[in-house]
Amino acid sequence: MKHMRIIYMVLLAPLLALGCTRGGGDGYGAPSGAGEANILRLEPLVFDGRSDSSAKAGLEALGHILGFDADSGLHEYSESPAVRIFTPDVLAEYPDLAGLPRSLGGVESGIEGLFPDVHAHEFYTAISPYSQSIYIYADTMVFIALNHYLGVDYPGYAGRFNEYERQMKTRERIPYDVAEAIIATLKPFEGDSTGVTVASRLLYEGALLASVRTVVPGADDSLVLGFTPQQWQWALDHEAEMWKALLGRGMLYSVSPTDAARLFSPSPSTGVLHRDAPGRMGRFLGLRIVDSYLDNNPGTTLSQMLSPSFYNDSRTIVKSGYGRR
Repeated sequence: MKHMRIIYMVLLAPLLALGCTRGGGDGYGAPSGAGEANILRLEPLVFDGRSDSSAKAGLEALGHILGFDADSGLHEYSESPAVRIFTPDVLAEYPDLAGLPRSLGGVESGIEGLFPDVHAHEFYTAISPYSQSIYIYADTMVFIALNHYLGVDYPGYAGRFNEYERQMKTRERIPYDVAEAIIATLKPFEGDSTGVTVASRLLYEGALLASVRTVVPGADDSLVLGFTPQQWQWALDHEAEMWKALLGRGMLYSVSPTDAARLFSPSPSTGVLHRDAPGRMGRFLGLRIVDSYLDNNPGTTLSQMLSPSFYNDSRTIVKSGYGRR
């Protein structure tokens, strides 16, 4: 079996103790012409203690991810607080998956267009007792923890998560999180041996988000970044000011992990740039730099931009023309 690779998308506390779109209108932005992905639901099988031969591989992989044996430990997992608490609410919120198979089919098609040699993915839904919302196992098996997508107003999140965390827990985020997880697994960030600069992270995050925007059907810019429409508009209105602040604080070529965390880690705001700036403002600036590069360097592919030779090159931002427009 291939080496296991797991990626997490949301940095939140453990859940064990918890009780402007351009696409179509099915809640996922899926266009009517997209092919459908096959998604196998594991959570109702686990909750009811039912066996299904088609689920064997998925349950074995889930066991490796969550740390239980698919045979001897499955019952213990099925009786865990996470499964018993969340499954009824997940099944109530998702009696079916509506347009998600079509949306993920569009994501899969888009990823194949960017990376022709990539293997097809298998999709599963499950309950996770941990903070991860998306898991990728053996490069091709994608697990979606639906208990992370019960909506901003889900009672189990109230008082435990801040607003900026809850806004990432909606059904329309699923294709964006899946796309980012797959692309980041295919093209993980590789720092330069001389030190990882903020500039390198800006370019990588920007190329990653531009790729997500490309492969998600009907992608909305605010959702690509995890912003509300109001936050997206604020970022556009204050873009020049944010760039000037980053340069004025000498952060662009900083190799400080603290500086990077202030710009890219989930948070209520990016106070280092402006007290009202949305969290992870560095990703917004990175996306805008990448857009500028694409405008000024036609023929450049996103796959090329996700390579270390692009985002670790000190000349890339200058070649993008960003800040001169």
